[in-house]
Amino acid sequence: MMNSKLRDIILNPNNVTIKKPCTSKPNNQIHLKISNPNQKLIIVIINKLSGGQSGNEYLNSFYRYLNPLQVINLLDETLSKLKLFSSFGNCSLIVAGGDGTVGSVINYIKEEIPEWGERMPAIAVLPLGTGNDLSRCLGWGG
Repeated sequence: MMNSKLRDIILNPNNVTIKKPCTSKPNNQIHLKISNPNQKLIIVIINKLSGGQSGNEYLNSFYRYLNPLQVINLLDETLSKLKLFSSFGNCSLIVAGGDGTVGSVINYIKEEIPEWGERMPAIAVLPLGTGNDLSRCLGWGG
């Protein structure tokens, strides 16, 4: 049984289905279902090569504590994985990287996920870059 404190932020594996297409194309379609309307998923987007390339330790921790579908490693995946969560109205993002990573995520959401529109998810920044001007200007350190 999942720890009750984490139950609402971690995607339960039972809520994930993978449908194989009827065609010969190798692309599988992943579908997520919401079983708990109060669930507030955390989605992590990480650029582990930002700054001093210290993101590998964070990446391993995120994979350890979250469903791997909730972690987007920008070295291996694209931001299009965020579209899996477009029907979730209640999620938060952790963007781990530099200023460029944060800007790319915000622009991608604005341009490619109109479903979030007015209900843009909260974004927390884990500054891994070298300059971290955005975090410093917003008073989050850097």
